[in-house]
Amino acid sequence: MEKVYPKITCVVPTYKRPEYLKRALASIAQQTYLPTEVIVADNYPTEETAQIVRDFRANGLHIRHVTHQQTIPAFENWLSGFLEVETEWTNIVWDDDWLEPECLEELSRIQVATQADVVLSGAKGHVLGIEYLWYQQPEMTSESFIALFPKICRRMYPNSPLAGIQKTVDVVDAMTKLKYPEGAISQNLVVGPDLAICIWGLARGGRLSFSPQPLVNMFGDGENMTLLHSKVLPKFYAKTLRQITDHFRYKLTVRNKLMLLSMGSSRLTPNKLFGRLIYKFAKESL
Repeated sequence: MEKVYPKITCVVPTYKRPEYLKRALASIAQQTYLPTEVIVADNYPTEETAQIVRDFRANGLHIRHVTHQQTIPAFENWLSGFLEVETEWTNIVWDDDWLEPECLEELSRIQVATQADVVLSGAKGHVLGIEYLWYQQPEMTSESFIALFPKICRRMYPNSPLAGIQKTVDVVDAMTKLKYPEGAISQNLVVGPDLAICIWGLARGGRLSFSPQPLVNMFGDGENMTLLHSKVLPKFYAKTLRQITDHFRYKLTVRNKLMLLSMGSSRLTPNKLFGRLIYKFAKESL
C-alpha cells in the first residue's frame, strides 16, 4: 500500500545569488519525494535568475517565480513567498543552503508516523570551508512545547525552518501576528521570524518531532548576517522566545499552568511566573 505523505511547498527566497540559487533548486529537484510546488521569492529579479527558473521548470519542476517592483526587506520577501503557498505544509530553503536528497521524504515519513505539527532535523553546517554537525541528539523525540521549552531556550533544537517542515498557517501566523524585537528587523537580523516560524505551531499547542539525522545543509561564507551579527543575535533570540511564549500564555491548559506554578513561588500569578521562567531560561542559556 502506497504511503500518503503530506503535500509540501518549498519557498526559496533569493537575492542576487544565481549560482547559489542553482544549487538550492538542484537539491530540491533531486528529492526522493518531490514537493508539490517550489516558489522562488526573488528580491532582486534579473534575467539570469528568470532563466534559471525557466530551466528548472523545463526539466519538470513545478516552480513559480514571485518578484517585486523594487527591493524590499528580507523579512517581507520571505512572507511574499509564503503567502503564495497553497499546500498545508511548507519548507523554506534559502538560496545559499540546500537539502539532502532524502530530506523531504524523511521529514514526511516522521510526520505521518508521529502526527507532529512541526518536524525538525539535524543539519550540516558549512562555514568558511569547514563542515560541522549541528543539533545532534541521541534519538528522535516527539514532545509538546512545555516539555521542550527549556531545551529550546538552550538552543538544543534548530531555530532555522530550513531544517524542517511546518504547517503553512503556522508560518504565516508567526510572520504576521508576532511583534518582533526592536532591531531584529530594522537591522536585517531575522532571527526573530526564523525562530518563530520554527516553533509557532508547537507553541500554539502542537507537538514537535525531531530526528538527529542531518537532512539539510546550512552554508556560511563569512558574509551572511548570522555570522556578521553573532554577538547580538542571542539578545534577539531571547526576546523572541519571551514574546512567543507571552503570546500563547492564555492557550495553556490548566495542567500546564499548574505545572508552571509548581516550578516557582506560589505567591506568583501564572502570568508573572511565566515571564520569570522565560527570562530565567533565556538568561541562563544565553
